[in-house]
Amino acid sequence: KVILIYFEKLNFINMKQEIIRLWSACNQKCLFCNQEEIFDKKTKKQIFLELLGFKKKWIERLVISGWEPTLFKQELFFCIETWKKIWFKYIEIQSNACLLSDYNYTKKLFDLWLNYAMISLHSFDENISDDLTQVKWTFKKTLIWIDNLIKIWIKTSLNIVINKKNYRSEEHTSELQSHSDLV
Repeated sequence: KVILIYFEKLNFINMKQEIIRLWSACNQKCLFCNQEEIFDKKTKKQIFLELLGFKKKWIERLVISGWEPTLFKQELFFCIETWKKIWFKYIEIQSNACLLSDYNYTKKLFDLWLNYAMISLHSFDENISDDLTQVKWTFKKTLIWIDNLIKIWIKTSLNIVINKKNYRSEEHTSELQSHSDLV
């Protein structure tokens, strides 16, 4: 299946932003990851207090990250709902997207007002991608979520970590970027 991806260039230069890391847990074991292997999950109260602090600093763009923010749906929904209520501004998620291949999950995030997604896809070659993430099904699931994002019009960009295993396959990526509006 061929997926055509349209990206819009976004200007974040003049936007005040903060990153909220909801937990330190992931569903992949990327070979190049430099994060410590610990599990630390924020409570809803901790999330609320951190978001309240961001509002006081007049933050315009909230980036939800921390290793894989889609692992715990209720806390992710709470974070987006709370930010929308206390300070309605721009909301981004950084994800490997594997758990969001479910269209209803993606639609719920859109309905909560997720504006933008930065998706980690470290190769357009399935074997290289799965080797880098050390999980066999990740490539296909990530492509499904990208397809879902496009269907519901969430602005999207790709995060690609170039390394010795994928740099040759990324020539195709840079070629694609030069002929499109990739962020």
